[in-house]
Amino acid sequence: MIGIAEDHKKYLKFLWYPDDDSEEFKIMQMNRVVFGCNCSPFLLSATIKYHIGKYSETNKSCFEMLNGSLYADDLCHGADDVESAFNLSSGAVSILSDASFNLRKLHTNSKQLHDLWIQNGLCEENSFEKDNKLKVLWLVWNLEEDMLRVDVTSLLVSFKFLENTKRSVLSTAAKVFDPVGFLSPFAVRIKRLMQEIWERGLDWDSKLPEDLESKWKKWCAEIELLGEMKIERCYFSRVVGKMDSVEVHIFSDASIVAYGAVAYFRYVNLRGEVDSEICLCWIKGSAREWKQFVSNRVLEIQDCTSLDRWKFCPGLENPADKLTRGENSHTLLNDSVWWQGPVWLRGSRNQWPRQKFERVTDEQKLEKLNTSVHAILPQTEMMLDENKFSNLRKLLRVTAWVKRFVAKLRKKTCESGTLSATEIKEAE
Repeated sequence: MIGIAEDHKKYLKFLWYPDDDSEEFKIMQMNRVVFGCNCSPFLLSATIKYHIGKYSETNKSCFEMLNGSLYADDLCHGADDVESAFNLSSGAVSILSDASFNLRKLHTNSKQLHDLWIQNGLCEENSFEKDNKLKVLWLVWNLEEDMLRVDVTSLLVSFKFLENTKRSVLSTAAKVFDPVGFLSPFAVRIKRLMQEIWERGLDWDSKLPEDLESKWKKWCAEIELLGEMKIERCYFSRVVGKMDSVEVHIFSDASIVAYGAVAYFRYVNLRGEVDSEICLCWIKGSAREWKQFVSNRVLEIQDCTSLDRWKFCPGLENPADKLTRGENSHTLLNDSVWWQGPVWLRGSRNQWPRQKFERVTDEQKLEKLNTSVHAILPQTEMMLDENKFSNLRKLLRVTAWVKRFVAKLRKKTCESGTLSATEIKEAE
């Protein structure tokens, strides 16, 4: 429990009614941070970050781990060897215990590390064999196989109560928790469906039209198959010997309904792959040539990356293309391009797509900055409708009063009392 500063308790008062039917009540206040309020997750995170910040110098490695790998009350991290992993985990337990936070239920795929935890009283003796499967951020981690799979149980249970409405679609889309993005080609389909529902202006509880209902039911029917997906937890599990170098290749794609990016390691200098020659021209050209929206982004890309690291990738070979088009669950499970990147990425560089970079034609320069000068001629507009006045003198006097009123609103110097001859003259 997290205590509350004495001078802050007065802001957490509430009315307490006894169990009987009397109308009397007591005014009470919280002494601990409330669990279950909208602000509770933030208060927990802020308190932990404040506490671990005290160790940023004395125990830098543990501080960096807790600061970057703690999600709510789940800590997910790893190390290169057992000794480092033990030092990090035991250090984290010690740091959090200083604030009376009990970091427990430690799990690992290493029997050796698990034995060290037991020897130092950090976990139960038989937990390695008993809990060989662990749920982590909507994923199930099989410790024995060191594989991840998606836990779709809660989604399948919720389908029993779903209806063919916008409310049900949105409720289901919110339950697809995929922080790493493994399911993005599948999840983007329900997001696109939500776009279509909003574009048609459907009410929350109105039945979906037949075409949208068909997409909705088809997507739901494919969910169960995702439970068969297995993902290797370790990036380089098949690497033999020491790697000389590692490259990161990032593929991106965008359409009018979605955009996304996906990254791959290639063991052998950071490169970006795009499937739009127009975008490539923007990036390799002068940022000042383009309209503000494009110009700002091109400028940031040029400042942060080397332009020779941006390459063109044909659409069919671009794994990010699946993020904008979407895929069914069966195709996703067996899609080697999505899980491993394009085939040529695993070969030598001379097998990569040829780069035929050309300057964009005038017709293609949709985002080209056009400089033009606009001259606006002032037009005199009547303040009042002259046809509503019986004579010119009355029209001029009303106009003069209006001008004086406007001047006062604008806090300008103006006359008072009856209208002057000058004011009536200016009203003309």
